[in-house]
Amino acid sequence: MKKKTNLWAAISVLITSLLLIAVFTRGYVLLGLSVVTLVVWTLFVVFKFGVPYINRKLDEMEARQMREYYEAEYEAESNGKDDAKKTCKTLLRHVNYRITNHLKSAYPDAAWEWETDAPEKLVSSGGTGRIKVYNVPDFSHADVTVNSKAELSFKMINVVPMSTVEPTQSGENNAKRSSKDPVDPRIWYEQKARVVLDNLISDLGSRGYSNLSITEEGNVIIQQADRTIIKAKLEAMPDRFSWDRLSKVLQSEGLVADITDDALNVSW
Repeated sequence: MKKKTNLWAAISVLITSLLLIAVFTRGYVLLGLSVVTLVVWTLFVVFKFGVPYINRKLDEMEARQMREYYEAEYEAESNGKDDAKKTCKTLLRHVNYRITNHLKSAYPDAAWEWETDAPEKLVSSGGTGRIKVYNVPDFSHADVTVNSKAELSFKMINVVPMSTVEPTQSGENNAKRSSKDPVDPRIWYEQKARVVLDNLISDLGSRGYSNLSITEEGNVIIQQADRTIIKAKLEAMPDRFSWDRLSKVLQSEGLVADITDDALNVSW
């Protein structure tokens, strides 16, 4: 409003000046003074009102462009974070399915849930997290490790309140109790037997064999005519009480397992 008043005041000055020139001059003097007055007034108006107006519009345009740039950058960053979160959730879901398949191969009724906070970080960066398992005899939890190659390994554990632990008389009793702790067949197979059996079965199959046997001591044997040949030794072989579950693990790997009195027969 103030700028409009100033502009009208400048116009009033121009009109007054032209009227005074017209009253007191004639001929070429009138024309010359009128032209000079108009030029001077025009320059005054341009520098007084036009230049500030143009500068203000340029500043507004620059501010708008900067605002649009930062808004676009913020939106792109937000979209990037959202995409990263979606990727982590997808990876976590994939790992969840793998954990479920491993558990159900040995315990068909098994269910579980994460106890580790933010498991998304575990699947994206690797490490070890803890899950609570249900419908799994002898175990209450499992430690799940994801390595740099996205491979999974399990360590089944049983967490019990300290108040329920019976005191022992000596370290010997503790050793005996530890020696009777059950071995999870799925974990044992992944950690101790998979590589050995895969390589051995591939080699034997290429040479016409279709079966092998695993003894209680962990010896992997084959029959050649009337001779028994030991081809490998599996460490920490699960006891016979776990062979039913071990058979299911082998069957989930596409093998046929048959329990006999003295060995676990495996065919393919």
